[in-house]
Amino acid sequence: MVNEIRDLSSINDYRKIEIVKYLIQCKDRVAHESALFLHLKADSTKEKKSIKKAITRLVIDGCISFDKKKRIIKLKTNEFDVGEVILKGINQFAIQFKDKKESIKGKHLNGSYVGDTVLYSNKSKTIVGIINKKNNPTIFSCIGICDDIKLIPLSSPVEVDYNLRLDEKTKISGGLIISANLEYDKENDMYSCDLYEVIGRCSEENIMGKIVLAANGYDINFPKEVLEEAELMPDRVYESDIEGRVDLRNLKAFTLDCAKRMNTYDDALSIDITPDGNYMVYVHIVDVPHYVKPGMAMWEEARKRAEKIFMNNYRYARNMLPEKLSHGICSFLKGQDRLSKTISLEFDPEGNFIACDFFNSAINVRDNICTRDADRVYEAGYDSSKEYYNQEFIRDFILLKQVHKFIKKSSYIEGSDSSSDSMHTVLKDIIEFANEQVANYFPTLPFIYKTFRYPTKSEIEKRVFELSKKKTQFANNFNYVKRNIIDTVLNYYRLPHTDIYKYAIADILSKECSIYSAKNKGHFKYGVQRYTHINSPVRSFPNLVNLSLSDMYNTEFDPTPEAMERLEEKLERYCSEFNATNEKIEKLEHSLSNSKESEREINDYTHGVVTNRKGNRVSVNLPDGEMFRAYCSDSSVQEGSEVIIQINRSPKEIEKFNAKILNYKNT
Repeated sequence: MVNEIRDLSSINDYRKIEIVKYLIQCKDRVAHESALFLHLKADSTKEKKSIKKAITRLVIDGCISFDKKKRIIKLKTNEFDVGEVILKGINQFAIQFKDKKESIKGKHLNGSYVGDTVLYSNKSKTIVGIINKKNNPTIFSCIGICDDIKLIPLSSPVEVDYNLRLDEKTKISGGLIISANLEYDKENDMYSCDLYEVIGRCSEENIMGKIVLAANGYDINFPKEVLEEAELMPDRVYESDIEGRVDLRNLKAFTLDCAKRMNTYDDALSIDITPDGNYMVYVHIVDVPHYVKPGMAMWEEARKRAEKIFMNNYRYARNMLPEKLSHGICSFLKGQDRLSKTISLEFDPEGNFIACDFFNSAINVRDNICTRDADRVYEAGYDSSKEYYNQEFIRDFILLKQVHKFIKKSSYIEGSDSSSDSMHTVLKDIIEFANEQVANYFPTLPFIYKTFRYPTKSEIEKRVFELSKKKTQFANNFNYVKRNIIDTVLNYYRLPHTDIYKYAIADILSKECSIYSAKNKGHFKYGVQRYTHINSPVRSFPNLVNLSLSDMYNTEFDPTPEAMERLEEKLERYCSEFNATNEKIEKLEHSLSNSKESEREINDYTHGVVTNRKGNRVSVNLPDGEMFRAYCSDSSVQEGSEVIIQINRSPKEIEKFNAKILNYKNT
């Protein structure tokens, strides 16, 4: 018996883990021994004997029961659960189960990473096995020491050796944040890494947003072929490009945008009054389809980056197009000629909407204005003592406010007084009105519509319960499309037609039920029968597709039933991709918004030389001359040792020891 126990103790743990992983996924956590052999691909007698020993060990541990007569195995313990690794914050992880979420330290991930489905031990609070590997790259801080490259995983800065395999043409310098694919080399007990991409440096302002996206499987950099195509793009608009377009370069145009995103300007406005007193508003959208066309590598890459991602908490917006376009020829930069698609909106002096036109144009933007500054200019009026710039635009801002009143009067936008609305609201509502008019401009032709799905009864009941706890007034002022949809949902589920139920359905539809579709159901949030996005073609691929469709509809498109059917099928395939992407983004943003961890600096890893040692206190001199103190009990670290340190620059740590030695090398 003693010899048998000694043999069992030598069994690799992975056998036991594989058995538990299999049982936990079986119905009622019960399986036949033959099914287990088949699942583990145990063909030889030796392999089956090894599995039987692992079963015996699990029986002794009390984890499973085994009916020797029926050869039935049953998982008895509730110690194990299956969950998904999620990112809780920068370098903060958790396991998401069906009904709960539990934090886990990076050192207990045991080779798993964000997106992996794992087997979790409630007893040891560690991951004991990976059920499904998502293969998202692991994020490292890359440090140079003695001509070697040392990798420190941001998920867990522990003493593990990582061998970085590089292409001969690739050059890596120290101090970079990189992502790499890991493989475990059992023979040498070492992880080998293939470089996936260089994310940036830890000193970059937006590095945290890049790390969050990279850790969740989003590419930060563009492929080589896309960058090569971008380099072939022109830096300016030539006169030959303007031929066949309406030349609006003499019309005063300007961009309005939020300060935090003022690097790409993809829409602009102009406003004027005609001799007969009508108001003419021009909404200009940058003509990206003129440069990015189907079949190009840039088009396919933009498709992968389908929907815009604004990591507001981490100060990073992921680009859909290379900077050569998004910050250059496809951006309405001040004083630069640019190709545009223009929607003209005409209102009479009484505020009635008269007509819309949609055409290719060329414009030259006079200024790139921040909405906050536009509000200050409007509030200052014609007072010359106020030293705000862009005073020449005060007339345009006043006219825009008046047009905003017209739009509120004639459309879905609620309210009557627009004088108190910010310029951001004015801009948003005018562009949304323009989007609606473009959809009406092509009344029988398919676009990619932003529409909705119907909520479930449980979703409605849950939202009603949440709203009942709040002291909120529920105004019953839903417009035509909204009222139609809400009444339909209430009748279908046989729910009461009360204000709180109507408000709950409206709230769900406007926030959580948006989807893309080539089938037009109307736009619930705005309460219109037809609505299609054409603005932001630099940030959102569906909008780029719609602008490309408008070109096709104005030229060679053959509107036969067969052509329409083929086009709708293609657009539906696109929509399925976009909806899947949106779901992934919403899941990521939800996991981050639920994090209780506040935003903080990532750890700063660097290397230096020990210049002084007194007891357990050492002084480390960095290559740039900066000096740090650290605590080190390892007597092998002496003066002259090259060390890798983790720097904590918080004031509390500076009072004590502001660096931690992670690794050293004596020369």
